[in-house]
Amino acid sequence: MKRTWIKNARIVNEGKIFHGSIVIENEVIAEVLAEETVPSQPCGEIIDAKGYYLMPGVIDDHVHFRDPGLTHKADIHTESTAAAAGGVTSFMDMPNTTPQTTTLEALNAKFADAATKSIVNYSFYFGATNTNADVLPTLDKSRVCGVKLFMGASTGNMLVDRMEVLRKVFANAGMLIAAHCEEQSIISANTTAFKEKYGEDPDIKYHPQIRSAEACAYSSSLAIRLAKEAGVKSYLLGNGSNILFEDAGFRGAVLDLTAMKTGIGMKENIPGEESGVVYCNVTVGAGTKLSTLCNFALNHSCTGLEFAYGIPGTVGGAVYMNAGAYGNELKDVLESVTFLDSDLQLRTLPAADLAMGYRTSIFEQNPDWCILSATVVLHRGDGAAVLARMQELLGKRREKQPLEWPSAGSTFKRPQGAFAGKLIEDCGLRGFTVGGAQISEKHCGFVINRGGATCADVVALTEQVRQIVEARTGFVLEREIRVVK
Repeated sequence: MKRTWIKNARIVNEGKIFHGSIVIENEVIAEVLAEETVPSQPCGEIIDAKGYYLMPGVIDDHVHFRDPGLTHKADIHTESTAAAAGGVTSFMDMPNTTPQTTTLEALNAKFADAATKSIVNYSFYFGATNTNADVLPTLDKSRVCGVKLFMGASTGNMLVDRMEVLRKVFANAGMLIAAHCEEQSIISANTTAFKEKYGEDPDIKYHPQIRSAEACAYSSSLAIRLAKEAGVKSYLLGNGSNILFEDAGFRGAVLDLTAMKTGIGMKENIPGEESGVVYCNVTVGAGTKLSTLCNFALNHSCTGLEFAYGIPGTVGGAVYMNAGAYGNELKDVLESVTFLDSDLQLRTLPAADLAMGYRTSIFEQNPDWCILSATVVLHRGDGAAVLARMQELLGKRREKQPLEWPSAGSTFKRPQGAFAGKLIEDCGLRGFTVGGAQISEKHCGFVINRGGATCADVVALTEQVRQIVEARTGFVLEREIRVVK
């Protein structure tokens, strides 16, 4: 068994940078060690990183290398070299090349070409068309990363617009479907309207209005409906900051909602409870990071979201679990939420009707409801005071939480009348470890990944902690992190 110790590195992982080292065992990361911590077992090879950055190889799941047919722009060799220079060690290339990667012959030729040109790992999407749905079941899932489905016209115009074909694609693919969801009829109507108003070549600034949020929402709801018709189970995923997927994976459609960034709109001088206070309505797309919304509030001297500064995740995720910290919750400022219900009907409900409680909401009870946007009510304040409070709370997070380690955030909900971290500490479980998962020695309310932790490790650890705490204190701990099966 070969063990390699890379020490004295600046490790970049999960949005954090810290001094430490890693141990590689048989080409798998076995340990991630902070500061001067030494490996648990001897290592046959030691590499001094001399303070250089050490980071995971990046997987770029959406590239256009323009090879074959458009190599005057770039090719697989030049682009894979550029990828490697930037720390990208694997890529997944799109099919809208010349010829398009829509036949087995074109696909195999692309793989053969990459074998001689690429200096990093690679895979290719197979492009769906109105005529090749019957080919999809024959694709080698160990080589092809997924099926690219253009539900709106894009570069190379590979639009699939026949309903019977769309149904076949969702039923036959048997692998990842990367759907480009834009309703072409809406885009065409918008294009005509903008050309009539601004001439044949409207300014690029109108692009978001032509390929509008309406076009995306309509097409996305169609994709969800088609997946349901095909019997494909689905999971709506935001930033995934408190989510663990089982080690066996998830056999279904994972819908990435982080692209739902429709911008941030603000209405000022709206009626409020207190006279003399300037209230503002701020509406934001569900895929927008909560930190982005907090910075928007800061830049406009709006108060009410200071507690959320530093909470990872998206606005949609914050609504879903009623995110909170330091005595405040999202429900304190939330006015309304717009979403697609189980029947894919567009609905808007006021916060009072969302059953928002401690780390829960009506959306947790209806996980197939897709949050599109949220509106919060803030009020004008002192910008300097807002900044000071945000910095104060961020400092507390950095001081008390193990941000230097990967984790799924706060692991347990706070039981009524106690604090989860204090209960765990009082039971002597600081540093308690199962596999690569460990109760943080810095804050016992967090389970961290010390290297190679699996979902099973985390589940086993949390279950043992729950049993011990209940037996010794009578308090029943409930996981705050979600495990997706």
